[in-house]
Amino acid sequence: MQRVCGIIFDAVTKSDAVEDDSSSAIGSSPQEGRKSTGDPKRDDPIGYELGLHSSSVLLLRDTPTTWGTSGVSKKLAESADKAAQANVSSALCLESDSEIGQQMNCGVKSDDERAQQLSRDPLGIRDESFDLRSLEIGRRKVLDGTSDDSESKLSREGSVLPTDSNFAPLLFLTLVHPEASFQELTQALTRLEGVADNHAMRLQRLVRDNFPLFVRCAEGIDWFAENIGEGHGGQTQARQGDDAAGSAVEKLAKLEELVTEVRKHSDEAFGPLLDNTLDVRRTKNALAILSRVGPILSVPNLMTSHLQGGRIAEAVNAYRKVRLINETCGVDLLKSVRAKAMEAAAEARSSLTKLLSSPDASTQKLLSAIRDLNDLDDLDDKKIDAGLKEDSVKSPQPAVAAGDGVEIQNPALFCLQTQAKHFDRLAVAMIKVCNNSLRSSMEKDARLKNLLKDEHEVQRGSESENIKRDLTEFSLEGPRYFDEDDEDEAVTGSDAFSHQFSGAHSSLKSTVYSIRVASCQKINLLVRQWLPRLMRISSTAYDIENQLLASGHALGDTKRVKEFLEGDVSDSLMVLVELSGQNALGRDLFEEERTALFSDREGVSEEEKEGKRKSTFPNEEHCKTCLPSGFNSKCAQSLSGLSETIAASTASARGMRGYAGFGGGRSNLKSARGLEACSELVELAIIECEKRWCSNALSHCARNCAEAATAKGLLDVKAIVRCVKRLREDLHRGFECGSRIEDGARGCLTASCTILGEIAKERDVAVNLDIIKETARALSVDLIDLTDAMGGLGGQNEDALSAGYARMVKELEEAVWKDYIVILKERVREGIENKRMKSIGKGRTFPAHLSSALLCIVKNRALIEENLPSGSRPLSGEGLSYGEEMMRVSCDELLKSACEAVYGGWEDNAPDVIARGVEIAFLVELLERHAGQDTLAVVRQTLKDMVGRVGAEEWAKVNVDEEGKGTSDIDRGWLTVGEMRRQGRILMECLH
Repeated sequence: MQRVCGIIFDAVTKSDAVEDDSSSAIGSSPQEGRKSTGDPKRDDPIGYELGLHSSSVLLLRDTPTTWGTSGVSKKLAESADKAAQANVSSALCLESDSEIGQQMNCGVKSDDERAQQLSRDPLGIRDESFDLRSLEIGRRKVLDGTSDDSESKLSREGSVLPTDSNFAPLLFLTLVHPEASFQELTQALTRLEGVADNHAMRLQRLVRDNFPLFVRCAEGIDWFAENIGEGHGGQTQARQGDDAAGSAVEKLAKLEELVTEVRKHSDEAFGPLLDNTLDVRRTKNALAILSRVGPILSVPNLMTSHLQGGRIAEAVNAYRKVRLINETCGVDLLKSVRAKAMEAAAEARSSLTKLLSSPDASTQKLLSAIRDLNDLDDLDDKKIDAGLKEDSVKSPQPAVAAGDGVEIQNPALFCLQTQAKHFDRLAVAMIKVCNNSLRSSMEKDARLKNLLKDEHEVQRGSESENIKRDLTEFSLEGPRYFDEDDEDEAVTGSDAFSHQFSGAHSSLKSTVYSIRVASCQKINLLVRQWLPRLMRISSTAYDIENQLLASGHALGDTKRVKEFLEGDVSDSLMVLVELSGQNALGRDLFEEERTALFSDREGVSEEEKEGKRKSTFPNEEHCKTCLPSGFNSKCAQSLSGLSETIAASTASARGMRGYAGFGGGRSNLKSARGLEACSELVELAIIECEKRWCSNALSHCARNCAEAATAKGLLDVKAIVRCVKRLREDLHRGFECGSRIEDGARGCLTASCTILGEIAKERDVAVNLDIIKETARALSVDLIDLTDAMGGLGGQNEDALSAGYARMVKELEEAVWKDYIVILKERVREGIENKRMKSIGKGRTFPAHLSSALLCIVKNRALIEENLPSGSRPLSGEGLSYGEEMMRVSCDELLKSACEAVYGGWEDNAPDVIARGVEIAFLVELLERHAGQDTLAVVRQTLKDMVGRVGAEEWAKVNVDEEGKGTSDIDRGWLTVGEMRRQGRILMECLH
């Protein structure tokens, strides 16, 4: 018993030995068996110290109470688990390989962690990156090259590793902590003591938890000590020792025999049970393997169902699971699964390749097919072989069959090639349909003309009905492409037979124009559907091409993406653009514009300058001329949509680096090929078409303005404003058409002003005033609105434009006003005729000729105040209003006429001269505030001359009193100034 206690005390004091086993021993109970590690010192330190290493030590262990706690069952379970894990890892080679590897490396990792812990500074002063072992190795290398003196010998024997038996504290502090302060060392020792206390507490806990085992071991040792020498007490000590040893050996042998017999009986009793247990474990392991491998085994059927349902992406995702099976797998079942899955993948690849060649598939389906086919190639880690390629690319469309040596290294590039062929085929078909429709309409028109020679046959013959049916069956003839204004020249189809023979030619023109418009619209729809589709495929092909080049794949002699864009796609697009431009502008004008566009390009062949025609555009008169206004607007809208589509595709192509055709703007374009050239050509056609649209619309507006001026005497600037605003809303290239719109608006004003000027010369005063009223309103309101409506169109600046339009209207106003002034003067002169001045009577009534002249002035003043604005005239340098200038001119004319009448009557007697002088004096008093200064000066000089003629005394008699009665010659009968003032007070009030 004392020996056992000593062993326990030694175990407690040996911290290094117990520290390694504390993690496995803490928390175990006496009833739980401990797992053997194969090391007797670790498995049973007490028995190791006692020297009990034989099989008899098993008797000192706890006897298992159940089969599950027995060592045999545990070993069998462990062996079965290891065999199952080995089978799974060798059959599947899946994720379990890494998991098992991690489990096998756990011990290695734990040893490495323990070594790292021991290599750190035990005082905790140095950081974690410090390594004591490296320091020790370096120190010994240095010492190996020094002399063997006493100090080096001491250094050789010592070590800086605390776990070394030759640990030298002084050497440790000298090499590891040469610069540590005393405070740091004190704190480190305090922490180290805390760690040691921790270890002591753990050892105490270890002894406390396992104390029953120690007691049982002690009791077993005491029992052996008491019974080892039983039955030999009378012999000598030596003899007793020998007998005791023999007795112990015999008993141990009996125990071994007993154990063997027990084992034999247990094998007989528990053998079938163990076999059944082993079979159950194997069955469970097999079920577990099947539960894990089941999704892989069902992959071929799953792929087949996905392919039948058209879910190719899901089939590719399922195929990824099978690709995890290695080619060297030894399980036949998995090999069969892999082979069937590869067959399904080949079928999927064939379906995808056919889909890439289909013209009816949507863009999204094509992109998904490209992605799936690319994923299949990546999974197989190789591209399609020649045999599979020839079988899988057979397309129902002979024009795009891929069996002509196309290597599908880039699925997107293969798709781009096949879809480009479809686009080219549709472009050729579009040209043929357009040309055949135009030629057919012309041929039918010739047949119609021959039939129309006999009018009776046209109306009643059955053959004419057949032709009538044929005219309505054109493939490109859709709805009537014209506006209401063009109905008289837009008769199509069967409507031609409601006209006489003279309308047959007009019907042909309308039919041809409708076919040309329909061609433009269908080309726009075709390009809008196919060009974005091709550009999205090109972008995907470009990305895959860059990935292949980055991964080191050789592309060989296959075409690159930019070659397809610069060649096949751009050529087909150029043909459609040319056809659309010819339909919109007419053959002659389009060829002129196209030649001017590409004539200065460097390195452009004659074929490129002339255009790559795949069919000749008809050379008839109706195909070469421009379209009418209603048809032209439809073509402009179609061309605008076509330009937007091409511009978006061009911008997308510019994002592809390395594409020479999209290196910059138009200035870098050196050839008539590529999307840039197509974009520039269609832009040219749009601008020209919209310019013509503007010209037609403004010409129609000019006709309407001329009609308004002729019929109503209106300067209809508002109609021009409405036309310009409508054009701004409808035009897509209004900035480029600004000068054309300005010229058209100027033409409208010129037409209206010319007609109004001619009308002003032929009509009366009221019409002239109405025209002046129109010009005044145009100058103050309408021309400002017109200038605002044309702002930002890219023509002249607003000030210059407004000044130009205002100058035209002001010139009209000046001409009309002059005509009005001439008429006004004539009317005023009518009341101051000389013959009436000579026949002045003796009555005392107000002179009739003065009443006529003054009433004419009052009437015109009333007309001006009623019809014209009260503001100043725009062209008057003096700032006079229309009424003020009219009063000045009319008053001057009246006074001048009166003076001329006086000078014309000098031969008469004095009383007649005095009577005329009285009238002039009255007129001066009445019209002085309205007449001009020059006229008043002339009148005053006339009066002065009259005074000199009749004498001052006679003239003074006329104006003696306020009533106008002279002091002499009262009975002569003329009126004095006062009497004329009283009788003409109403006229005076009207004029004032």
